Amino acid sequence: MAYGYPPPPPQFPQQGLPHVFQPNPADTVRPLAIAYIVYAIFVGIAALFVPVYFAIAVAAVASASQDMPSGDAGPMMAFGGAMIVIIALIELVILVKLTLLVLAARNLFRTKNYGLCFAAAIVSCLNIPLGLGLGIWSFFVLSRPEVKAAFT
Repeated sequence: MAYGYPPPPPQFPQQGLPHVFQPNPADTVRPLAIAYIVYAIFVGIAALFVPVYFAIAVAAVASASQDMPSGDAGPMMAFGGAMIVIIALIELVILVKLTLLVLAARNLFRTKNYGLCFAAAIVSCLNIPLGLGLGIWSFFVLSRPEVKAAFT
């Protein structure tokens, strides 16, 4: 005991490298699944606005057919009908995307159906910036070998 300090503790021999923490692959996809749920909520809110545009298009067609003489209403009716079809198709695409996002979130929580989760990542890249960020993050997470192995 030199100068009032206790002796240093004994040194134990090292037995190889210490164990490095490896997170469970199911735990690494959980934040991604939560992000898909939040993104699906945003897509669902956007889907609520499409019927408003549909109603505006129907009202425009109805008012055009009443205000114009019968011979002049043809082009306006055709344009209005085309707009109604386009708006209905947009709503259908949004609802299909919403369904895909919800199913992907569900499958990410369960670590099942890798192909559907990867397809949802591709589809979410179509929206910029939120969807693109989510899709790129999904590609990074889903392409890890331990995450691929966790999916059954």
